[in-house]
Amino acid sequence: MRGLDAKTYFNIMRETQNFLKHAKTDPYAQHEFAVTDTPAVLLSAVLNIAELSGTLTVPQSVYQLWYIACNLDVIDPSSEHHDMIKSVFGDLSKRTMPYRIAVGRRELKEAMLGVT
Repeated sequence: MRGLDAKTYFNIMRETQNFLKHAKTDPYAQHEFAVTDTPAVLLSAVLNIAELSGTLTVPQSVYQLWYIACNLDVIDPSSEHHDMIKSVFGDLSKRTMPYRIAVGRRELKEAMLGVT
């Protein structure tokens, strides 16, 4: 799987947070947030919550798997869960965001049926 080095990743993930933290020093500054980064930022939040709580809820687990399905084109096909994720969600990497969201909602609804 290709990816970013740790420093670049954390710079990207903290960019908006740092902008907001320092906003009082320059209230007229502008920050461009790429809407396309939202799924990655949410995944980071889900993983951070899991790290703090020691577990993932069903919706968090579904989101994590959905995110992987949306990026299946960069996942090694021989990786442990590749085929399972593809069989549940399909390969969402070339699909539109509305389609991806519809699949995510469908799978979340299905997963929540067994939760009491």
